[in-house]
Amino acid sequence: LRAKGRSNVHHTTMLVNSYARLQEKEKLQKLLASLEETASDAEAEAVVNCLQSSKLLNEATLFAIKTGQHDAALSILVDEQCLYDRAIKFIAKFEAPRVERYLEMYGRRLLRANREEMMALLSEMMLTEGGSVNTSLLLQLFVGDEQSGASLMEQLAARGAGGTEMMNTIIELNMRTYNKEEPFDVFDKVLKYVSKENEERVRRQAEELKCDPVVEALLRRMRDLPSLHSFHMRRGNVEKVVEMANEINTTQSWLDTLSFVAKMESPVDDEIMEKILEKVKQTRVLHPLVILEVLSKSARLNVAAVKKYVVQWLSEQREKISADKAAIASSEQKIQEVGKQIESLHFNTQVLQVSKCCACDFALQLPSIFFLCRHAFHVHCFDSYADKADLCPKCSVEGAAAVRMDSDLSIFSRNAYGEFVERMNKAEDSMEIISKYISSGLFDSKKNGVPLPAGLSP
Repeated sequence: LRAKGRSNVHHTTMLVNSYARLQEKEKLQKLLASLEETASDAEAEAVVNCLQSSKLLNEATLFAIKTGQHDAALSILVDEQCLYDRAIKFIAKFEAPRVERYLEMYGRRLLRANREEMMALLSEMMLTEGGSVNTSLLLQLFVGDEQSGASLMEQLAARGAGGTEMMNTIIELNMRTYNKEEPFDVFDKVLKYVSKENEERVRRQAEELKCDPVVEALLRRMRDLPSLHSFHMRRGNVEKVVEMANEINTTQSWLDTLSFVAKMESPVDDEIMEKILEKVKQTRVLHPLVILEVLSKSARLNVAAVKKYVVQWLSEQREKISADKAAIASSEQKIQEVGKQIESLHFNTQVLQVSKCCACDFALQLPSIFFLCRHAFHVHCFDSYADKADLCPKCSVEGAAAVRMDSDLSIFSRNAYGEFVERMNKAEDSMEIISKYISSGLFDSKKNGVPLPAGLSP
């Protein structure tokens, strides 16, 4: 039938199968040689399947290659013959898209069986393609052996291959190898490949992969300390949370830290709690009553942890109350003395023994003007020196200078807010500072006609 040109696929399959069973190798080779030029795709596929089922694997591979059935040839080399080195050389002959497809199918097996040749193939493929990298393929190939993948990528990067995608792949592979017990050099493995373009992406990826040193290093490089503080709170690292709160040292950072401690489900270490309270006490950013109100919501916190802080605060308040009482008593005594002086001025004779003019420092001559503050002036000196007829010029000048010195708070300058915060941080009594600002006209800019700097809103 075949000689007369009347055979079909089934006849060819039967003939190949018969030659194979009868071990008629010469006839089989002659038949295969004729089929290489004349067989259709369906006929060639059937012949390969027949040879494969008859365990004539070499003939099947050779026939598949010559008839363009590359997928079938590679399948036989890898799955049945286990000729991995020949399979790698076979893959290397194709263009990049087909190579990537074959690597997706057999790459992991070939990498485990023949690492050196596979590494050489990957290196050559990426260099010839101008450094283009199939990220998903590499991650798929090196699952479970990320260190080898990262090493390969680093070598290629050192040779000038690759771009942003390769850098991202190196970073991800290195972060996947991160082990808390064996920390690596964050800069050498990750940060030197990070740029402004992929900074945020790497940070999110590091957080997903729980590579905490990379997250911390990136947030510090971005100078985003509040985000780093929040990150440590999400991780539940109490010591790092306290360290960051102390570094930021704002009211909000300490308030967040105390809220975090209050919400902890595990028991809170008394030493850590005492450390937090000591830091808060030193910074003076939160009132003790606010601290106690926040901590009172904790179901795990022991009273002993805050007892020392509360006792110290109450002792300080007692001492302050005693000092205030002493100041009040002293002020009352001064008021009484002033009252006696006023009474003496009203009802007793006042002896004025001033011999020199307070303005020109020459001896007094009549007519002269005397004040009960023990200051005296020539009439012509007083007229040229005084602003008001009923006030001692010397007392009014000294008083005005004292008032200016006490109320020089620069409340209308552009740096007013910074000065206010600095004064509040240094002040023992914050209410005293606030009252000085109010008395200096903090809310009176329009009423007093105080000129404001250009562009500064009241």
